[in-house]
Amino acid sequence: MQPLERALKDLEIAMSALAEVPLENAVEAGAVLCRRSLAIERLAALAAAPLAAAVREDARQRLEAVLGSVVQAQQGLARTKRQALAEWVQWNRIYRALGAADRPDPGKVNCLG
Repeated sequence: MQPLERALKDLEIAMSALAEVPLENAVEAGAVLCRRSLAIERLAALAAAPLAAAVREDARQRLEAVLGSVVQAQQGLARTKRQALAEWVQWNRIYRALGAADRPDPGKVNCLG
């Protein structure tokens, strides 16, 4: 397999995996992001290489297809962000409802006397 073909294939696989991996699993998501970064680095290194017009066009089309996976990954990230914010708001309301906001924070020192 040619280096360009291998790099494109690796990027396609990594982007598909990124779109499917649950972002709550930081270890797995990190591994997928690392694989994606390596594939992008290899593609960037190959970008300056002289290629036939047909090969360049095929690579461009495949990169456009990968863009669909990027959009899915962004949507997953936005969904996770919304869920985390909603959970934070809920816990903040519970904290305030229990009256904990009126108590002094034991981790802070009152220097006012």
